[in-house]
Amino acid sequence: VVRADGTRVGFHYDGHRSRWRGGGAVVEDGVRAIDVTRTASDELVTLGVDGAVALDRAPGPGPAFTVPGAINVASAPDGAWLAFGLRDRVEVRDRDGGRRWTAPTATAVLAVAISADGRWLATGGSDGTVAIWAAATGALAATVRGHRGRIEGLVFAGADGLWSVGWDGTAQRSDLA
Repeated sequence: VVRADGTRVGFHYDGHRSRWRGGGAVVEDGVRAIDVTRTASDELVTLGVDGAVALDRAPGPGPAFTVPGAINVASAPDGAWLAFGLRDRVEVRDRDGGRRWTAPTATAVLAVAISADGRWLATGGSDGTVAIWAAATGALAATVRGHRGRIEGLVFAGADGLWSVGWDGTAQRSDLA
């Protein structure tokens, strides 16, 4: 994970997590995904293979809560909520694990991203489809097709763009304006 200014914050590989600065909470059974809040504190959010969610600023040394079956995680810009991709749905939860909303999906959600203003949530499916959701309500706003394989990564670009990377070896920019 790299901040917008290029500072490296943390990474994971082979089921382990490392952090260049700070530190705190850990997951025990291996790391599935990580993200970092865009606040001044750069809190590292870690998702374990067992669904355990570790937050660096959470009280206590263990996981803050668990999301069984979670595949990926993204943190809201202010760190107040988290989005999770699962095999058959997308979930948005508060920092304490309380569920804000859940929406079913036709395929596994392999990638999640949140816009810089926190208004939009993008999910990438195993069928190559990108879905755009209203982050506050879970209303499906749009779907974007174009990849011939799974979506591997998503990142919002400015106010009206979204990049997606697929297993088909392509990167595509979608104009959301």
